[in-house]
Parts: sequence; C-alpha cells; structure tokens
Amino acid sequence: MFHHLTKGLIGVGRIDEVVDLLRQMLNKGHVVHSLVYNNMILGFLELGNLDKANELLDELKERCLVYDGVVKATYMDWFFNQRRDKEAMGSYKSLMDRQFRMISATCLLEVLLKHGKQKEAWELFDQMLYNHTPPNFQAVNSDTFNIIVNECFKRKVDEVVSTFRKVGTKPNSKPFIMDVDGYRNIISRYCESGVLFEVEMLFQELCSKSLSPHVPPHTVLIDGYLKADRIDEALGIFNKMVVSGLRVVATFGNRVFDELIKKGKVVECAQIFEQNGRKRS
Repeated sequence: MFHHLTKGLIGVGRIDEVVDLLRQMLNKGHVVHSLVYNNMILGFLELGNLDKANELLDELKERCLVYDGVVKATYMDWFFNQRRDKEAMGSYKSLMDRQFRMISATCLLEVLLKHGKQKEAWELFDQMLYNHTPPNFQAVNSDTFNIIVNECFKRKVDEVVSTFRKVGTKPNSKPFIMDVDGYRNIISRYCESGVLFEVEMLFQELCSKSLSPHVPPHTVLIDGYLKADRIDEALGIFNKMVVSGLRVVATFGNRVFDELIKKGKVVECAQIFEQNGRKRS
C-alpha cells in the first residue's frame, strides 16, 4: 500500500512529502520495501537530481544487504535516456556476478531490449534459464518469456517457438512450466501476424495441459480466425468457449455473433446463444 501511495504522490509532484513519510515510517521502526526507495530514486532522477538519488541508494544499501535489481534497472534506464550508455552498461556489468530474483532480472532484460542492447539481453535470458532450478531457485516466469518472445516477433520470427520452449544448459536446469499468460501472449502475437498454423498447435497444447480454461486465449483465437475469414474455425472455438462454461462478455459475444451471422451462420449462432443461456441459468 505504501509503495502505491508514494508512487502516486511522486507522480503529482509531491516528492518532498514522500521523503517526510519515509522518515516517519523509519522512525516508527517500520520496514520499508526497496520498491518505495525505487519510486523515490526514480522521482529524483526524473528531476535531474542524481545526488539525491544516490543518497537514497546508499541508504537503501545500508538497510538492505541484498536489494533487488529493479533499482539498478531504474538507474540504467535513466542513464540510457540521458545518452550516458557507458555508465548504464557499467552499472549493468557490476551486477553480473549476482544471482537476482526473477522479477529483478526481468526488469533488467526489459531495459536492455528497450535501449537496443539485444546481445546483452539474450545473454541475460540464457543466464536466467541456466539458473532456473526450481524448487531451489525460480529464475524466470511468464513475464520473462513474454518479453523475449515479443522481441523474437520483431527480429527473429522463425525462432519464436524454439525460444518459447527454451531450457537452460546447466545439468539441473529445468524447463519453465508455462502458464496461461504465456500462451495468451504468444497466441496473440501470432494472430496479429496472421500465422494461424502455429496458433492452432499452441492452443491445442494449452488445452491439453492441466490448466483451467481461460477466456483470453479463446477470444484471441476467435478474432484471429475471423480476421482470416476462417468462419467455421471461429464458430468451433466460440462454441467450445460456451461449452466450457467460460464467461462471454456481451460486447465480445455480440460482435462475434454479428460477424458469424453476416457469413450465414444464423442457425449455429442461435444454438450457441441458447446453450449459453442454459449455462448461465
């Protein structure tokens, strides 16, 4: 809660009040999360006050022996934006001998890609996979894969699926058990690209896993089929969605019904509508 409060206050130019709040919290013996410090550091960096940001970083180091890489990612992003690439990469390289939590490493990955450091980003991704040895150490999550898969769609489309399934090379590295969010992202990107063959394979793979059915992968695939004028396939997934008991939002359902009816699927739409009514009653 304090993290969100500080972010909001800084966003409206009340950073001095945040500093006062921090002092009050510390004086009362409360533990302050590193993300609060990160918000304040970012606020002062955006004001061009590097000295104050560094002062807060030093304070964070004193209070937290192991602080996460999110703060370093904030510095890197600011240095890059100031065209101080040497300092940004110097900050990054000083971190390479540390084993960060996945959220921290994922933030670093995102900053590297944002500023055109593809080589370093791919090396970091490989290192994260190498370190992924659950239950001992969880080095990646679906956000990590979403970031790198999206990068593949920009530059290495032929490597998307192999990257999505990539595993670290350490003897005890383990594959990441992909969740619905990861499948939704890759299915969405393929639909945007019009490559439905891969989408169908991934959707079937998702359905075969012991994961609860989710709405987004279904709606994304339906839209992809409608865009490609593959009406029967869109109808089939829409029907499957209803049979599975997934909630069909009215605006989406009406739009799909309109498209299907335009293509002559009046009877089939009536059957789906009736079935959806029975499921909800």
